[in-house]
Amino acid sequence: MPEKKEKGKAPTKTRRFIQFSGMAIEMGALIFVGAWLGKQADAWLHLEKPYFLLAGTLLFTLAAIYRVVRDLS
Repeated sequence: MPEKKEKGKAPTKTRRFIQFSGMAIEMGALIFVGAWLGKQADAWLHLEKPYFLLAGTLLFTLAAIYRVVRDLS
């Protein structure tokens, strides 16, 4: 008699794909939010050069990398 697959359990490859896809989307969203916040701060302070845009992007990129490393370990 053939074995039945349990309902609700995705194959390992599919589960890993979904996990890594979610991490990539989260990274992109975090970096986007950092850049958007930095741009808003630059506009609010009427700065000619995008200091906060660069700082926000860098800070949120580091936060995204930290989250990925934490999730993988």
